[in-house]
Amino acid sequence: MLNAADFPATLPVCADAVARTPQHELPYLQILPPFELLASPLYAQIDALARLYTAGRSVCAAVVGNGAAFEAGEDAEIVDVVYDPAGRTAPQDLLAAAEVLGSQTPQPLSGSLIRPLPARPQLRLARMLLWRPHLPDGVLRARCVPILAAEGVAAVTLLPARYWAHTPYYRQWVAAGQGLDAAAAFAGLLAQEPVFWKGFADAVRPSAAELPTLGSVPGTAFQAADDARGKQFVRNCRWQAGRSYGRSSEQGAGDDAVMVAAKKLVSGQHAGNDGAVRYAKLRLADFGGAFAELADDALNRLLNSRTPDKIHQAVQSGRLNAQQAPALVAALLRLYNSGQANAAVYLAYLYGKGLYVSQSLREAAAWARRAAAAGDWRGLRLHAEMVLAAPEAAPELLSADAEEQAAAVAWPQGKAPDERKIATAVSQFLVQDPAVRQMARAKLLQAAQAGHPHAEARIAELVAQGALTAAPPAPQYSDIAVWLNNRLQPRSSRPHTPSEEDDIVVFPENMPELMQDDEDPYRQKFIRLGIAAAFGLFLAVVMVVVMRLIA
Repeated sequence: MLNAADFPATLPVCADAVARTPQHELPYLQILPPFELLASPLYAQIDALARLYTAGRSVCAAVVGNGAAFEAGEDAEIVDVVYDPAGRTAPQDLLAAAEVLGSQTPQPLSGSLIRPLPARPQLRLARMLLWRPHLPDGVLRARCVPILAAEGVAAVTLLPARYWAHTPYYRQWVAAGQGLDAAAAFAGLLAQEPVFWKGFADAVRPSAAELPTLGSVPGTAFQAADDARGKQFVRNCRWQAGRSYGRSSEQGAGDDAVMVAAKKLVSGQHAGNDGAVRYAKLRLADFGGAFAELADDALNRLLNSRTPDKIHQAVQSGRLNAQQAPALVAALLRLYNSGQANAAVYLAYLYGKGLYVSQSLREAAAWARRAAAAGDWRGLRLHAEMVLAAPEAAPELLSADAEEQAAAVAWPQGKAPDERKIATAVSQFLVQDPAVRQMARAKLLQAAQAGHPHAEARIAELVAQGALTAAPPAPQYSDIAVWLNNRLQPRSSRPHTPSEEDDIVVFPENMPELMQDDEDPYRQKFIRLGIAAAFGLFLAVVMVVVMRLIA
């Protein structure tokens, strides 16, 4: 552990340092917050990064307690720090205050990330996200760290290490580890990967528009290091943050492929069955009815919510430029974190359509579910509308719902299948059209039960249009528990469902597939072709024998 006495007596003015930072090094200053952080009070720190970089003061802070940040890793960590906004308190005194706090029970995170210490009112306790690439070597090797704090800004952040790389403290830090220099490795990586945040440009902060002074003063690029281990560390940090986003687990489709599929759909051509189709269908879908509900005064009064007109108009226009789009998304995140659940419905709409953000079906579903969980049943309606617009997208749009329902299934004692088999069966459930449409119907029914005044009328309208059936499907499609039991339990141990057999007889299209859980459609196809070929060969042999007898 480094000695606090060695902490730099003076720290750089970050605004001046940022002005001298070349524009191509912006990715180093940016942070990709884990997806769960977007709906957390901690997002205030991410939202404040630009202001902290341009108006923040560099001061010493002491880290409270011990945690994962003191160990090697690639995940961003959350830490509490004690600091003096005026910068007059010595590092040793900050450490003493941090030690006292570390012996106490940690306080839960409230709406504010900063609060004064009752015993020492000149000091502050702050909670912040620790972005590992902004540490000298990605590991907390000292309890004293430089942070940025600004008057009127309710968040702090770590001073990126490149701005104090000239100090002996930095060199001691790197030497105390294994010699990894994250700032130099990052600079070297940017020379190889100039588009560093590919696929996450809408999620990283601050945006280029938020830092207009970046590179405004002639400066020199940070000295890059061709360090394979350091570069891999930076890549791993990016991957760890990115994997929390739904888009990372989607096969996805490039914009060009989606546009081609969309053009084919518009012209009435067969668009194929590849992944681009489901994205194209959602881009083309008309969610006008669901979207109009967000500006409905009666519904807003009923839900005690209100979205600023300019935000609704900005989303509706679809014409924001590259500078305005990130500001809109950030504004919606601020609204959501201030308690406006309707902001989550807007975000679900943006991610579903790929408007101003990278299109992600899983993230669209996640925001729709968040809206519903926060009490805004318009999220349920939009979620259902997206599913019905692109049933092919159900594996992404409904995976969280299906997994949640599967986890609640009560299996006979000692007869629960392994998780792999359950996951396989759930995946197979989500490609059954009757099951997908029933899940969409269930969301509309849930919205009606929660108080949506138009949900039942919408169900009737969808039935009239043929998007939903008048009668519910067979039980195995209505209830995932029935499906899983049919698929995974021996017949003798399955719960009896009186209507199931009748449904199967009356509606043969509702028969469950005979595919075993470890098989796939392609194997089944080959089996059928093999049987057909064998039968054909048998007929040929019979014909030859008959012909010879006749001869």
